[in-house]
Amino acid sequence: IQDYLCEAFHVDLIIHYAHSCIVPLNKSPLKTLYVFVEIKFDLLHFVETIQHNFPKTKKLYLLSNIQFVSGLFKAKSLLAQNGYTQVIIPQTKPRSPGEVLGCTSPKLESAGLEDYSIIFLSDGRFHIESTMIYNPMSSYYQYNPYNKKLTIERYGHKEMKESRAAALEIAKGAGIFGIIYGTLGRQG
Repeated sequence: IQDYLCEAFHVDLIIHYAHSCIVPLNKSPLKTLYVFVEIKFDLLHFVETIQHNFPKTKKLYLLSNIQFVSGLFKAKSLLAQNGYTQVIIPQTKPRSPGEVLGCTSPKLESAGLEDYSIIFLSDGRFHIESTMIYNPMSSYYQYNPYNKKLTIERYGHKEMKESRAAALEIAKGAGIFGIIYGTLGRQG
């Protein structure tokens, strides 16, 4: 959030809509009201899809963007009731457990990560791609709550590195550089 900028403008209250409480209320210099967004979806179908595609012995990470994150805990509970004992909802503070932002995804435990399947509950690519870039050694699946489909997801790490290396080579010959500064604010 842009709490420091708002403070400079003598703002009395920030109303932050859509994201989780990424800057704890006691860490902001201003009064902040977070308006959480939660989208309802067919939770039972999500759980049944996992049960249909993964054995009970499979180690699973469940992740989501904030709009669907509360469904992860309900899904984990339902899966546990049906014999799934190795389901993890990771947390990287200050984000909520299971929550991924596209610009800040969690670093998952690397030891044995290749034994896990990561199931991402969301409808877009931005958040899951961030996680795939940061944790390349696992298998990824995305459950889209709108079309109720589970898809296998991959990311071209080799191509990304080649593209970035080529861009750096071009930049070496530039005489002038520009810096683009976004106004994302701070996170935690």
